[in-house]
Amino acid sequence: MKLLTSKLLLVGCLSIGMLASPLDAAEDPLKVAVVDVDKLMQASKSAKQLITELEKQRSKFQEEVSKHEIKLRELEKKLIEEQKKLSPDEFNKKREEFERQVAQVHEKVGKRREQLEKAFSDAREDIQKVILKLVVEASEKNKYTLVIPRSVVIFRADHHEITDAILKQLDEKLPKVDFKVPAA
Repeated sequence: MKLLTSKLLLVGCLSIGMLASPLDAAEDPLKVAVVDVDKLMQASKSAKQLITELEKQRSKFQEEVSKHEIKLRELEKKLIEEQKKLSPDEFNKKREEFERQVAQVHEKVGKRREQLEKAFSDAREDIQKVILKLVVEASEKNKYTLVIPRSVVIFRADHHEITDAILKQLDEKLPKVDFKVPAA
């Protein structure tokens, strides 16, 4: 009996709610589009070019780091060999100088890493700005009232999907993105 009463109460509330808020004839009907931003950020020409450029820059960066490591190992080896010949004060001075050099290399490597990450982030942001602009243009042209990212959609009909159209436009409008890493 309680279950039946609860169901009747629920149906009554829903009915009253529907009567109390009818759709206004002047309101735009909901026209939904779905865009897969992740796909655009992976499959577009500019995104692929960005990843390729990032890998090149990472490789150069790793070469720089390796050169610094080799130089520091040689300095450390030399310092260890000289330890037997130097007085404790002289050795401490040379050790402190070596530690300063290690700190400088760490600082230089950290700054270079930050520059690389910032350049990558800036380039991704450039791609995202163009995607947003293209989505807004598609929304205005096709009178979409709601465009949502694919990542939050559980199910959708294929006719709501605009990713491929946006991808084609993105590839035409931004085939390449600037990846500006300051010189070392």
